[in-house]
Amino acid sequence: MTSRPALRVGALVAVMFFTVSGGPFGLEGLVGSVGPGVAILLLVATPLIYSIPETLLIGELASMLPAEGGYYQWVKRAFGRFWGFWNGWLSWVYSLIDMAIYPVLFLQYLRFFVPGLGPWQAWLVALALIWGATWLNLRGTLVRRPRARAVRRARNGGVGALARATGHAVSRNAVPRHGDVVSWRPGHRGLAEHLELQRVGQRVDNRR
Repeated sequence: MTSRPALRVGALVAVMFFTVSGGPFGLEGLVGSVGPGVAILLLVATPLIYSIPETLLIGELASMLPAEGGYYQWVKRAFGRFWGFWNGWLSWVYSLIDMAIYPVLFLQYLRFFVPGLGPWQAWLVALALIWGATWLNLRGTLVRRPRARAVRRARNGGVGALARATGHAVSRNAVPRHGDVVSWRPGHRGLAEHLELQRVGQRVDNRR
């Protein structure tokens, strides 16, 4: 019986891209500051210098020490419980700040397509995102086949429609026909949220 890889090539590339740049959000400023050539060079060089060695390191440690807890367990075994605690604590604190960014990013995307979105509607959307992600974390990603299909349909349905609409808007007016690249409008920010949800869905599919 052949073993199925937990992370496929496409999902690995997506994880590396998010590790390097956090998604397409904000790349317009990078391109406008240093130009498209240098921006593409940085996006290609950073995974080679940082992400691939980190991936190999994590794969080696995960194979050698397959304990639940990840790098917390590795740090604790190498340096003791004190530094293991600080590693877990600091990772938890920074993740609180990092995770709070994504509802804000999604609302910025949504306001581009729904300019009349009021403050109460924005709060409801943000709460739905937060509690939806919380529910997924509490339930875990080891879901059964029917639930995985439901997640995949939701991902390819509603979020896919948003991605297609965003792609249509970007294809019409994202790249200037003339002038400096600094004239890129900040409203055209790509599909970071779609890619993020697709990565979560891919993890659900691979680990079911």
